[in-house]
Parts: sequence; structure tokens; C-alpha cells
Amino acid sequence: AQVARRLDGLEWAYVPYRRPGLPLAQGIAERLRPGVDVLILANHGLVVAAETVAGAEALLRRVTRLLARPPREVA
Repeated sequence: AQVARRLDGLEWAYVPYRRPGLPLAQGIAERLRPGVDVLILANHGLVVAAETVAGAEALLRRVTRLLARPPREVA
């Protein structure tokens, strides 16, 4: 729910954990739909897509900023 709130306005999909290789590729295929340009792969990472490298870099920075959490204070 928190990710959905933070990424509001972006087309994204969450892919639950699958083993690397074919199982992960199948999981991605199940969640991928037209317009999705951000994939969050459980325990694997983040994938962004854009028409250009510069566009992908900008999207990655935006997603990273939106999902960033402030550092925790230590006692």
C-alpha cells in the first residue's frame, strides 16, 4: 500500500518472488501490461524502461527518490 501511494501517477507492477531464470521471466510476463515502465521484482530489484537512456536514467532517479526513506536515528 505504501509503494502504491508513493508511486501514484506512474505505471508500475510488482512481481512476487520467483527463482531466477525461467520462473522469474514467467512472473514478469504475468504482470507486464502495456504502459508499465517500472517493475519491482521481489528480492531481485528494480527495472525501469524508457525510449532513451536519458529517459530511463531520469525515471530511475524519480523512482529512487519517491521510494527513499529517511535515515533512521540510532540511540
